[in-house]
Amino acid sequence: MRWWLLGLMACGTGSTQPEGQVPGSPQGQVAGSVVLPEGTQAPAGATLEVRLEDVSRMDAPAEVLGRVDLPGEGPGPFAFTVPYEPDDVDERMAYSLRARVEDASGKLLFVNTSAVPVLTRQAPSVDVQVPLESVARPEKPAWAEPRADGDIRFRGGGNEPGWTVALRPGERIDLDWDYGEQKAALPWPEGMQSKQGGQVIRATTEAHDVSVAIWKETCHDTMADKVWGWRVEVTVDGRVLSGCGDLTEE
Repeated sequence: MRWWLLGLMACGTGSTQPEGQVPGSPQGQVAGSVVLPEGTQAPAGATLEVRLEDVSRMDAPAEVLGRVDLPGEGPGPFAFTVPYEPDDVDERMAYSLRARVEDASGKLLFVNTSAVPVLTRQAPSVDVQVPLESVARPEKPAWAEPRADGDIRFRGGGNEPGWTVALRPGERIDLDWDYGEQKAALPWPEGMQSKQGGQVIRATTEAHDVSVAIWKETCHDTMADKVWGWRVEVTVDGRVLSGCGDLTEE
């Protein structure tokens, strides 16, 4: 009788697995597929990168919790599984997937421009679909063309400390930081530098040396509970300010 009872007790014991965690594995997983725009395909030798990121803080670069690199040639869709450590996930925070396809030379071809929430706040961890968009990389982006009215074409900002930037192509860069205690208006430079699929605008005066880097990437503002389409990094006199931004309406 004793052996039967012990066997019953052994069968009744077990552990519950956190959501997104595969039984028998110490890691959690986010699984799904990456979808290219209809009628497009990636060339031979293209690679796909999918990242799981903590996007809870607008004023800091997204923290990468997991990453996977896969072949990305052809029309897709491309199945993926991104591993992560369950202990790194906080139910109070926000997490998102970021995917990109590059050609064999490293040129960015496709990227997701909308947030893909996962894991927390009732977001899924399986059967996640990540739609990508084609990336146009002109020498000079359309938003940077000067306008006769001098209107603002791009706004950005961040927190801790509070700062804002406004870009008026052909005219000036308006910047304030330290919650508005510091301000600068810098003349628009003659040219700009392309970097990692985005642009870097640098302006210098006798008082300040400023560069503004913007690139197309989803950016989550937790304080405003808003998702922006661009990330912004402003360097003013060697001090780096990170945040989000977007193009203004025409």
